[in-house]
Amino acid sequence: MDKQAPDALVTGYRQLVPALNLPDPNDGHVLAAAVRGGASMIVTNNIKDFPAEALVL
Repeated sequence: MDKQAPDALVTGYRQLVPALNLPDPNDGHVLAAAVRGGASMIVTNNIKDFPAEALVL
């Protein structure tokens, strides 16, 4: 993936993970990378672990 889309790699997100409050703490890296990368949305079928109140900054 890095070769095909080099600008898609998000770094510097790990320090954000401890401040996040998600139902499944193992999903924190997903939200932290989205925040660090400036994402406007997260696309997932796992909506129970990404409730709207946890995603509003």
